[in-house]
Amino acid sequence: MNILVKSFLALSCVATAAGTFLIGEPVLGLSEAEAKTCQAYLTSRQATATNLERAKRRARRKYKVDANTKYGWQYNSWHLAENRSYIQSKKGVTWRVRAKARPCKA
Repeated sequence: MNILVKSFLALSCVATAAGTFLIGEPVLGLSEAEAKTCQAYLTSRQATATNLERAKRRARRKYKVDANTKYGWQYNSWHLAENRSYIQSKKGVTWRVRAKARPCKA
């Protein structure tokens, strides 16, 4: 074997032992969902409506705007957020809802 091939093989073994291949792929095989980055909990501004589902939809929209303002557009997805929940109450015929979650980016 020539010196170039020996060097490449030695480097490959070291890289694999360190946990990555030469192309930068992790040996552990973490999926994108497991590798996402999350911020602290964020609670949206209050949304109101006479219909609970409409109030939740409005609260999610406000959550997206608030997450975008605080952390940037990468974190404004409700679907990528972790520990999603709603804080809701009803006064008369009006639902008052806030969306709460940990904003994450993939």
